[in-house]
Amino acid sequence: MQIKELEELIKAKEVEYNAAIAKMKQNMQLEYDKIKLSEDKCKETIAELEKQVNNKSDEIKKLAKEGAQLHKAIKEKEGEIVRLKEEAKEVRKEMAREDIALLSLIHICRCRRRG
Repeated sequence: MQIKELEELIKAKEVEYNAAIAKMKQNMQLEYDKIKLSEDKCKETIAELEKQVNNKSDEIKKLAKEGAQLHKAIKEKEGEIVRLKEEAKEVRKEMAREDIALLSLIHICRCRRRG
């Protein structure tokens, strides 16, 4: 082989080599772009999930606050029920005393009529 043919062969191989490198770079860039796109989607998904978690956390706090208020209201009502039951006992005692007094008056009135 002559030097000129070798030089042409070397140039052809260099062109082939450079084309292969360019193709590899292009493929690597495509893979990088896919990874970057996937990473961006993951970041968006994470941000959305964090937002949902924060919203749920706020809802839980709100429900816990409402639950505490309801618990307090129930305790107050239970206290009121106990107080009303005590008042009812006192009213029944007073009514029983009044019934006894009325029966005594009726008895006295009957005794006077007879007597």
